[in-house]
Amino acid sequence: MNWKRLKRVLQYHGLGGIFYRAWRRCVMRAGEPTAARIEELKSKLPSSPESYSNTFFFQPRISIVLPVCDPPLDFLQKAIQSVVAQVYSNWELCVVDDASSNPEIYQELVRWSNIDQRIRVKFRSDRGHIARASQDALNMATGEYVALLDHDDILPHHALYSVVQYLQGSKRPEILYSDEATINEAGVCTGYFEKPKWSPMYFRSFMYVGHLTVYERCLLEEVGGFREGFDGSQDYDMLLRAAAKASLICHIPEVLYYWRAHSGSVAQQIEAKEYAFENALRALQEQVDSEIGVGKIVVSHGPYPGTYRYRQVTGSVYWLSASELRLEKLQNNSSPYIGIVSPAVTPPEDAALLELIAPLAFSSVGVVAPLLVSKKNRRRVVSAGRSRHGQSFRDNLAGFSTFEGGPGHRLYVAAEVEGLCEDCLVLTRELLVQFLECGFQGEPLFASQLCEFVHSAGKSCVVVPSVRVRVASDSVESSFVRH
Repeated sequence: MNWKRLKRVLQYHGLGGIFYRAWRRCVMRAGEPTAARIEELKSKLPSSPESYSNTFFFQPRISIVLPVCDPPLDFLQKAIQSVVAQVYSNWELCVVDDASSNPEIYQELVRWSNIDQRIRVKFRSDRGHIARASQDALNMATGEYVALLDHDDILPHHALYSVVQYLQGSKRPEILYSDEATINEAGVCTGYFEKPKWSPMYFRSFMYVGHLTVYERCLLEEVGGFREGFDGSQDYDMLLRAAAKASLICHIPEVLYYWRAHSGSVAQQIEAKEYAFENALRALQEQVDSEIGVGKIVVSHGPYPGTYRYRQVTGSVYWLSASELRLEKLQNNSSPYIGIVSPAVTPPEDAALLELIAPLAFSSVGVVAPLLVSKKNRRRVVSAGRSRHGQSFRDNLAGFSTFEGGPGHRLYVAAEVEGLCEDCLVLTRELLVQFLECGFQGEPLFASQLCEFVHSAGKSCVVVPSVRVRVASDSVESSFVRH
């Protein structure tokens, strides 16, 4: 653990967090062999079909944008080879070399452009940095869709084929993204990230979309493509603006990208590029201001690099118990937000309350809830929302420690869930009135009825884990699943 990471853990978790991480590291080293873990991860990757045929009705050209700046030569070779090996053949590779100092990079790119006419290369005479180089590559694109590739990463040979499969429907998504795996310098799989379906609040809190990401080119032209000044987070900045305009964003539940972790890469050393996270924060605040209005929501860094938190500048909540949920109870208070809380629970106040209600400022969010932790042990998670299992719901991340971030940083950032517990909820007065007018059936079914109503209204249920409420229940069954 380096000093920057140590300082971050100490600031957010205290000494207990440092001791917990030391203990976890010992447990992990004493656990299953690394080779067995790698095989387990490999088993999750989709098997490669023996043969493919380009028989799709819709066969768009996919332009692959590849900015290059002094990568290790063998990694660049493997990246380009992975594109040439694609079984879907209607692609073009748009390469922009950002004034690499290694002359072998120039020679390698020229060699590839002579081998395959679909590979087009531009050499910059001066260093413009990654946002400028990426935009130059985007300007070269002629395809209907654009995919992004880093100069040290790899596409599995069926990546573009799988993307085009998802474009065969009558309503084609403007943005697609896939699951991804992490590989080491030797190309061995070391990690796997299974992503949820499109989750706007989660995306605003953490760039979970990552790679592979594919866009309709006309959408990127509409939003202005990559912007200079957002280097390191240029993909996030562009996706924030594109997502705000897109009508359909599709998740492909397959590993279509291998993200290489090596010395100096963000995958290997997350603190290696602090400027990237500052640029991401600036892009987020700018996008939030354009959606919500300037000065209403403050975005700040979360406890882990690349995570972000939200706080409303002002706001108040009128608290009720589930047994008091009647329309006449709302007539004597003008608060825009109504909270429903169990009798034995102390609701959040002050700064925590402003953080809890912040997601409600976004039109996609219907109801929010804090992280529920044990009254006996405030570091033990009771519920981070609920997920459906058959006909019932189970608590997400029950039994986890708040000393860790959980899968996909779900204990660090606000994110969509399928359901919420009844212990502490907040929603807008307007939505609660609509719910009550639809025929609330009684207290025992309150939370499930409310969440079902919220989803039917086209809105989401969101957990804000930075706000914590202590409850008596101490369920320990973990049920984290994709929502």
